[in-house]
Amino acid sequence: MKILICTTHPVFTGTGGAEHVFWNMANHFNRAGHEVVCLGLEKGTDPSRASFYMHDPVIKVLNPARFYKKSIVVTFLADLHLISSENRRTIRDSKESLRIGHLIETSLNCFVPDLVISHSIDMTYILKKGTNIRAPIVTLLHCDIETLLKGKQRYFKELSESIRIVVLQKSYIKELKKFVPVSQAIYIPNEVPITNTFCNTDAKIIIMTGRICPQKNQLQAIKAFSIFSSKNPDWKMVIIGDQKYNPAYFEQCVNECIVSNLNGKIQFEGVKKDVMKELLNGSIFLFPSIFEGFPLSLTEAMEQGLSCICLKDCPGVNEIIEDNLTGFLVENNPEAIASKLNDLSNNRELRIKLGKSAKEKMKEFSSDKIWSKWDKLIADVTDELD
Repeated sequence: MKILICTTHPVFTGTGGAEHVFWNMANHFNRAGHEVVCLGLEKGTDPSRASFYMHDPVIKVLNPARFYKKSIVVTFLADLHLISSENRRTIRDSKESLRIGHLIETSLNCFVPDLVISHSIDMTYILKKGTNIRAPIVTLLHCDIETLLKGKQRYFKELSESIRIVVLQKSYIKELKKFVPVSQAIYIPNEVPITNTFCNTDAKIIIMTGRICPQKNQLQAIKAFSIFSSKNPDWKMVIIGDQKYNPAYFEQCVNECIVSNLNGKIQFEGVKKDVMKELLNGSIFLFPSIFEGFPLSLTEAMEQGLSCICLKDCPGVNEIIEDNLTGFLVENNPEAIASKLNDLSNNRELRIKLGKSAKEKMKEFSSDKIWSKWDKLIADVTDELD
């Protein structure tokens, strides 16, 4: 089968979970014998250069938006304040989708896909609105439904025309129906590579991973660590993640460390290629994200046996972590986070217990199980089309 995998996420330069899933999927379907073309839309990026995540060389990679410039006329119309903001966005997206759609069709050349897997709702919109591609589209929604779809009514019609809509948590199927009246939603979570390694439960190191931005809530974590550190001066915290995604927020985090006199106790490590290896150096994983879909950062830490602290109100997390069994779910305030850090730091047996339960739970999401679900989806769609 000829499969086009496409997205508006920064898959060539991005270092996050959505980009990781994109390339893992491309590699899987290529190795399963399908002809795979990957398409992203990143202005100024040369797709021939290696992306952060490795992909099989035989996979054709396209970036039709490399030299793309927005239309001056469309921008002018979208900036008019004579109509509502929603109508302005609708005009902008409708007009630009035609221009981008033409670039996509041109870049595909003679490749006519049998199936399209879109990793973003705006890409599904562009394909439906701006191209003549008639292949059925499977749309994968990477985030929690409320965060992803609120205020995006202009995309709903095209989204509902997907032959399947894949969500990452079971509860998202019900949530999706509040926005789009669909019956083709299906639950397939992200894969978690299973290893035979376990973290260093003696290490007095707290680890955080994820791009540094308000969503990931590192500033709150630093404030919590400041409280915790006053009673536990021998513990350190390592923060791994993209520092360039939101420079202003990163600067806030650095300044908070200075104000709280935490220099030397908190290390900003930047982006790391082998995060799983880095996780083995710690014993506690702190993940105070505000919202998620199916967070790879968290599930990788759980698979390595770290005891995890997350927010109880975070969608995409509170369905993975079972409070007091596979980790802790707490309120979003420094005192609550610091309290659980204190509990774990003083109880190695508790760290081991939570870590073992977390690692066991991750077997539900092994690569074999997840890709077999995707293979079945492809087979089911093929049967429907015959």
